[in-house]
Amino acid sequence: MKQKTMRWARGCSIGCLTIMLLFGVLILTMCHVPKAEYGSYITAGNRYYRTVLGIAPKITHDWMFADEDGGFDITVKLTKAQRKKALTRLYMKSMSGDSEYSFRGTSTTPNIVGLSKQETMLLEQSNEYSEFNQPVSEMLSGLLEGSADRTEINDLTNGGEIRFYSTELAFWRRFLEHYTWLKTRPFKERIQWLSRQTNSRTYFYIKKYIPVKEMSTGMLANLIESDDEGLSEPMMKQYLPIEIIRNFPVGSLYEIEFENQQSRNLYESNEAHELIKSRYEYPVSY
Repeated sequence: MKQKTMRWARGCSIGCLTIMLLFGVLILTMCHVPKAEYGSYITAGNRYYRTVLGIAPKITHDWMFADEDGGFDITVKLTKAQRKKALTRLYMKSMSGDSEYSFRGTSTTPNIVGLSKQETMLLEQSNEYSEFNQPVSEMLSGLLEGSADRTEINDLTNGGEIRFYSTELAFWRRFLEHYTWLKTRPFKERIQWLSRQTNSRTYFYIKKYIPVKEMSTGMLANLIESDDEGLSEPMMKQYLPIEIIRNFPVGSLYEIEFENQQSRNLYESNEAHELIKSRYEYPVSY
């Protein structure tokens, strides 16, 4: 009887241990970052650094999710020789560390429905590359906003904002190569240099925001009527007259955003300096 009890207890212990091990494996499997999540970052990062900085740093990732939202760390580790390169020094200048760069990654799969196949691809690529390019993108924003005279921006945009978008790695390398020189140039010359870089994937994005307090009752009524069809021509010309459109290259994008309006008013300029429907429904940049 005693032997039967011992065999039962031993069997029960083994059974419990097996269940615990299986439960542990299940938890590890659920918390493990699959290659489908981190693989696109590694591929994009390798191409980004090879094209933009001309280096091949080691890119690592967390094996386990870091939070309940599915986040995980991506880390770029630079060698001493790589850090000595001029473009790499510029790239790392705004960072706290001098030997590595890290960010929190998530799934790069777009969650916006209704986009064309081309735009969905560009959005996914933007999700993959934008974190690696963030230091360079911030440099460009600084040249267009942080160190610019607000009066010059207002004159060029009729009180709007100037942004510059690109989904071309070759552009970001050219910008980085010219960054030190561009910092010394007047704002007008920076705009001229950027204008020479434009094409269908590298372009100015001018945004004009209109608060309700700046709109008359008649304008509000016209806005409600035209909500599904886009803005009327008189309204477009009022906020973005042809003199403003001529300040930027053909193919530049323009957005007029009204307070409390749900739909987007997104256009691009043609050869006649007219605003037509934008080629992009959801513009993105690296």
